[in-house]
Amino acid sequence: MAGTFEGPGQGAALEDHGLPMIPEWERPVAAVLDHYRLDDVTIVGESLGGGLVIRAAAFEPRISRVVSMDHSRRRVRGDRPSDRSRG
Repeated sequence: MAGTFEGPGQGAALEDHGLPMIPEWERPVAAVLDHYRLDDVTIVGESLGGGLVIRAAAFEPRISRVVSMDHSRRRVRGDRPSDRSRG
């Protein structure tokens, strides 16, 4: 099974239901895992979610694997085609 959800402080959870951000991200993750009766899961987070999934994995034993992605991308010399032509 693959799925996504918006937790407290994100998207519709905040805008439609007024749920503010909480640092204890393991709580909404545990609720999702309970609802779908999931165990031994991989959790993926991007941008702020990349940090939140690390927090969730630290406290939620059913999370076995974590993929944490940062949205920022630092450009380095050679990263753009125009850089390569400069030698």
